[in-house]
Amino acid sequence: EWQEFNPDNSDLPDKVVLSLAPAPDGNLWVGTRAGLAFFRGKDQIVLPEVSPLPNNGVTALTTTANGALWVGTGGGLAQFHRGSWERFTKETGGLPFDAIGCLAGTPDGALWAGNWGGGLARLNQGQWQIFTKENSLLGSNFISAMAVDEDVLWVGTLNRGDPESCGLYRYHQGRWQVFNKDNGLPSNNIVHLLPGTDGALWVSTEEGLARFLAGEWKVYRGIDYKTKAGEGWASLNWNRLITTGDGDLWGILSHAGPCKSLFRFHQGEWDYLPFL
Repeated sequence: EWQEFNPDNSDLPDKVVLSLAPAPDGNLWVGTRAGLAFFRGKDQIVLPEVSPLPNNGVTALTTTANGALWVGTGGGLAQFHRGSWERFTKETGGLPFDAIGCLAGTPDGALWAGNWGGGLARLNQGQWQIFTKENSLLGSNFISAMAVDEDVLWVGTLNRGDPESCGLYRYHQGRWQVFNKDNGLPSNNIVHLLPGTDGALWVSTEEGLARFLAGEWKVYRGIDYKTKAGEGWASLNWNRLITTGDGDLWGILSHAGPCKSLFRFHQGEWDYLPFL
C-alpha cells in the first residue's frame, strides 16, 4: 500500500522532491525545490531548526565518510556535521561553481560535486580540484550523474546539443576510463547511475538501460508489459533508479510509457507496477 506525503498532510516544504539521502540512524533526508526536510519515521516529517542553505532548491544530497551531510543547491553547498552548518559558495568558500547538479562522497573522505556546464570538482582536506574536458578525459562539462562503487567513482554526462561529446567515465586511483556507444552503451547521454547489490552498475540513458557486470554490457532498450487495461511497450529511459535489499531494481519512467508507473527487475524478469 502506497502512502503519500505532501505539504497538505505533512511539514514537507514542497510537493516536488528533487533528492533523497539516508541518514546514519536509518531516517531520511528529503530535498525539495523549497527547502530541506527530515523524515523521522512514524509518518513524521520535520524541518531543521537552523538550515542556512545558499538556495532553497535542494538539487542533490550525499554523505561523506566522516558522517557529514552535504546539500547541493542552485546557489552553492551546505555541510551539516556534528550539529553545525557550514556554507560554501563560489564567492565565499572556494567552490568553483555555485549551481550543483549532483554530489557523491568517496571512501577516502572526499566530496565530489558535478555542475551543469562547469565540470566536476573534488573537495579533499579543504582543497578543491577541478576536472573539465580541457584538463581530463571528460568529453563534456555537463555532469548529469555520479555513483560510487567501493573506491570507484562513476560519472555520467549529458548534452542534447552535442551528444557525441558525452559518455560514462570511470575514475579509479587517478585514472579515467571512457565508455560510450562505441564500447557498449545504448546512448552517450547519461541520465542516472546506480551500483547494484551484485556488483553490477546500472546506467540509465536516453535510449535505454544498460547493465555493466564483469567487464560486459547488457542493454535493455524497452520491455513489453501487461496490465488490466491492456498491453503496452515502454522505452527504458528512467530518471531515477533504486535497488532494494533483496537485489531488485526499481525504476520510474521519465518520458515514455504509462504515467506514474514503476518497473521492477526481479530475478531476471521485468514487472510493471502502477501506483498512485
